Amino acid sequence: MPEAALPAVSELLAKWSSGNREAFRALIPLLYDELRQVARRYLRKARPRHTLQTTALVHEAYLRLEEHQHARFQNHAHFIAICALLMRQILIGHERKRRMAQRGAGFFGGLTVEETAEAMGLPPATVKRHWSGPTLATSRDLGR
Repeated sequence: MPEAALPAVSELLAKWSSGNREAFRALIPLLYDELRQVARRYLRKARPRHTLQTTALVHEAYLRLEEHQHARFQNHAHFIAICALLMRQILIGHERKRRMAQRGAGFFGGLTVEETAEAMGLPPATVKRHWSGPTLATSRDLGR
């Protein structure tokens, strides 16, 4: 990233931390190429039969980040590091699901989401959220 863009990134990160969602939407195009590089590095290390592509991995990380309001990042490098963690989580989750599908396993011992929710006394949405993979980037990681 050109040095001239760093102040703009810092300003957008600060605005996003204050709850300005448009700042987040303006931030991503500035960092998109850098995020694609991070995604490519992770995908090169992933299993050869991985189905995610670079663009899909970046977009999935974007969607997860967009859910966090008032996220606080120390700087550009901190933001990229959190994005990298999210991409890693996404890859782990996809690999986990792929392995489960290969074994023909359902959610909890072969049960459906609804059956698992009933067995565990949880709402189906909670079961789906837990099943979608680890959430390593916690609120603490996002500066809350």
